[in-house]
Amino acid sequence: MIDLIVFDIDGVLTNGNYTIDTNGVESKTIAFKDLDSFNLIKKLGIKTMLLTSEKNSITTYFKKKFKPDYFIDGVQEKFSCLKNLVKKEKIDFSKICYIGDGKKDIECLKNCGLSICPLNAVDEVANICNIKLNVTGGNGVVYEVYKIICNILANATLKSKSKIDSSDFLNIIEENKKIYEDIIKDADFYKNLNAACEIIIKAINNNNIIFSCGNGGSAADSEHFAAELINKFKKERNALPAISLTANSAIITSIGNDSTFDDIFARQIVGLGNKNDVLLAITTSGNSRNISLAINAAKKKQMKIILLTSIRCNLKDNDVIIIKIPSNDTARIQEIHIMIIHYICDVIERMFN
Repeated sequence: MIDLIVFDIDGVLTNGNYTIDTNGVESKTIAFKDLDSFNLIKKLGIKTMLLTSEKNSITTYFKKKFKPDYFIDGVQEKFSCLKNLVKKEKIDFSKICYIGDGKKDIECLKNCGLSICPLNAVDEVANICNIKLNVTGGNGVVYEVYKIICNILANATLKSKSKIDSSDFLNIIEENKKIYEDIIKDADFYKNLNAACEIIIKAINNNNIIFSCGNGGSAADSEHFAAELINKFKKERNALPAISLTANSAIITSIGNDSTFDDIFARQIVGLGNKNDVLLAITTSGNSRNISLAINAAKKKQMKIILLTSIRCNLKDNDVIIIKIPSNDTARIQEIHIMIIHYICDVIERMFN
């Protein structure tokens, strides 16, 4: 359960940018739904706090408008300040949700039970948070936090029941629906997906091999993809050239044991890959070391590279076709990944049936 929710202001409740009019007056933009959501959080019986290193008319405005239970501005050592409050109010750190975006928030984020950051958070913050939101500061952060808290409370209620109901499953459907809606609006997503299909089709026409790799659930997706190409997806046809680099346990354990697990895919590409072959690398985070090394090895072999990943991925490379799922939830990302793999297989099969 959550007893206290702490919000930073600049970069969380606002986008972190100042607007200065011709009279030199500074202003910031907030989302109206954040104010409504802030009040809804308080109605849940959860204490609220605004904690910021800024101290000006804007922070005073937030104090007046949002009316938090606790308000402290102009503080540089946020964690020390939070510790004092915890001690005074006898609040358990594990029951605090903290939302921040900058380096001054790091110690608070590390020590609170639930850490959340907006999409614009610095990398040092994004890497340690439990949840990275899909919205930037000033664009509905409080609204997204409110939904998360409601889900936590709903799950706690569900666990206390003697019977299982369908609410969790319906929540998953709603989450996927939101992801699909975001994909539909993303022109680059379609562009990259179509480019991936074209590259694979061209490679097969030229007798090149389609390699795939991934870790954990993505390893299973890699083998699934290769199986659909070698055998069939929906229709009877000739086998298509595909190899999953996750499938040979002897090779993988040999490389992992004698060298390092980071090299399990790259080493195979060095031995098997050729110019204009294709590598489909699958990773929910986009930051797996062995995937990065596999991509580098494929580049050296002058292979074509497709990266199936999510918005967590920080890679920007013109030589790689990057297909990003607009979500931070690993399970939801994997579900969309397999849908995309099935789509690619369907397109390929229609070309070679």
